[in-house]
Amino acid sequence: MTKEIALSLSQIYYLPFPDDIYGMVHPRRDGGYTIAINSNLPPEEQERALEHELAHIRLDHFNSDKSIRTIEAEADKLAGGAYNA
Repeated sequence: MTKEIALSLSQIYYLPFPDDIYGMVHPRRDGGYTIAINSNLPPEEQERALEHELAHIRLDHFNSDKSIRTIEAEADKLAGGAYNA
């Protein structure tokens, strides 16, 4: 399955999370992804969080041997800026 198809199968939810959680992404069995973004963030921050989570998908960060710090830095770079610094 291509990344474009997997992204088209993604579901995005906006839910209230604690202040220190901006968003998260989870792969699904059908090849798509469930993305959750903190609805308490201002709209521009929600957009940044979504871009960051999409970067994890594009970079195929699931089941990676890389450190969390490295994974987050890579997603930040692809998303266009430091987000979880």
